[in-house]
Amino acid sequence: MNSVAMTDETVTSPDGTLVGFHSFGAGSGVIVVGGSLCAARDYLPFAEVLARSFRVHVMDRRGRGESGPQGADYGIEKECEDLLAIQSKTGARAVFGHSYGGLICLETARRSTAFDQLAVYEPGVSVDGCISGVWLPRFRDLLRTGDTRSAFAWMVKGAGFAPAAIAKLPLWCVRILLRLAIPKRRWREMEPLLPAQALEHEQVVRLNGDADRARPVDARDP
Repeated sequence: MNSVAMTDETVTSPDGTLVGFHSFGAGSGVIVVGGSLCAARDYLPFAEVLARSFRVHVMDRRGRGESGPQGADYGIEKECEDLLAIQSKTGARAVFGHSYGGLICLETARRSTAFDQLAVYEPGVSVDGCISGVWLPRFRDLLRTGDTRSAFAWMVKGAGFAPAAIAKLPLWCVRILLRLAIPKRRWREMEPLLPAQALEHEQVVRLNGDADRARPVDARDP
């Protein structure tokens, strides 16, 4: 981020939670909302490219960076409120969401007309039960014992996005493969976000529906 001056900003969500975001660039505003197991830092290279044409605001969602915790009454409604708080402060009329962040953008657009333009990439949307939460109980059990490596491996095996050949391997084997594949620095960034991942995936499962659920979204594709 050496070529673009960046400022760190915060806004207070309706429930009092502080939400941090990074702003840089010039032009019309766009907010970037990241996925699970990611923080704002993971989207800065992408956002720097956007900043050549836009004023970009990269959100650190609850439980990340300078933002407050998810909270005892966490739900995607809180994430929508956080996003709208940033929109209100920045005036941005466009939003981009990745993975779980894409679901947040879609749910916000269902509730509000604050955004004129909306783009999502691989949004965490479950249609007709295509995303399962059957892996969550053991995932949480492993987290409670402090075995974060096994918890992550169990999630990879059970969440449905791993190749079938990997998903069928025993847990100990997947754990070893992932330990070899993921750089130590990246693991140090991801590990603290595993409990948040469970809460966020619960919301994906809770909001399962049919394809018509997004019909009220009125924003256009940028």
